[in-house]
Amino acid sequence: MPSPPTSHPDRACATLANLDAAGAARGSGPFVPPGEGARDCRIDLKLLQWRARQALAASEPARARLAGLSAEQHSDLWAGTVQDGAARGFAVALEEALSLAPPLPDARRPPDPPQ
Repeated sequence: MPSPPTSHPDRACATLANLDAAGAARGSGPFVPPGEGARDCRIDLKLLQWRARQALAASEPARARLAGLSAEQHSDLWAGTVQDGAARGFAVALEEALSLAPPLPDARRPPDPPQ
């Protein structure tokens, strides 16, 4: 009888430091991506991701900082369906990437009128 597919290893990480170890322990192979009901309500993490994606488009150092945490490899990390320690570590990584990018315009504030 075939075994059911395992969840993505990101879901097993207690902290971001355990990310590589969790992946190595599970081995390679297909994983179940987060389903539609698996989206998290961590709005602060989602807002950081939105700003970080803007920073990635504008800064090579920011892209280098998050190169090992791509959405393709770590779909659960970007979906927010990970344990709290891993989510906090990911938020720190996003903040570090933001600090490496030039200041981003505040999307909530309209641009200054022309002089």
